[in-house]
Parts: sequence; C-alpha cells; structure tokens
Amino acid sequence: MQISIRTVISVVALIALAFAAIMQGGIAASIYVGVFCLVSTLTAISALIAVGRLRAMAIGCIVPIVIYLAAITSIGAYEFTSSATLPTSRISNRLFDSISRSIYTDMMTGSSRASPL
Repeated sequence: MQISIRTVISVVALIALAFAAIMQGGIAASIYVGVFCLVSTLTAISALIAVGRLRAMAIGCIVPIVIYLAAITSIGAYEFTSSATLPTSRISNRLFDSISRSIYTDMMTGSSRASPL
C-alpha cells in the first residue's frame, strides 16, 4: 500500500479544518458534525452489507467509534459537564457551547431575545 504526499496533505488539511470548525462553532461546526454523523452511518451500513476489502475498511473505521462511545458511556454523565476528563469531551463540550444558544421569552409580552454571547 502506497500513500502519496498529496493524500497525507489532504488528510492533515481536513483534520485541521475539522478542528477549526469545532473551535469556531456556528454553521461550520454544525456542518462538520452532520457530515461526521452521515459518514459514520454510511460506514456502519457498509460494514454490514459490503464484502471484501470495503467491508474490512468499514469495520476498521467503525471499531474506534464504538470503543470511544463505550468509554464515554462507562465514564458517566458528568463527562458532558464543564468538569470533563477526556480531551475529546472537552472539545465536544466547547463545540456544544459554541453551537447552542438560549432564547429567552417574556411571558407577558411574548417577545423573545437570544442570550448574549
């Protein structure tokens, strides 16, 4: 198996863009998370129905995702608070904080406003 310099540079650039999207938040982070979920779902489907090398590659991609989800599940719910211990949880918490925005509604007037950033 040969990996070209162009492939290595492309992978590093995509990873850098993913981290930039996570750190910046907003629509870029939402697109990144959506694409990751879509690709993970398609890979899981390929692991079930594909044959040969494609199936082996799909299983190789899904196994780390499943292991990470098992680690998150075994650690517990406090991993999704500001006192997270895993570095990936710290990044995902920052992503959530940058994407989510609270909207406050005045019950008397019905007017609403977004929370200040």
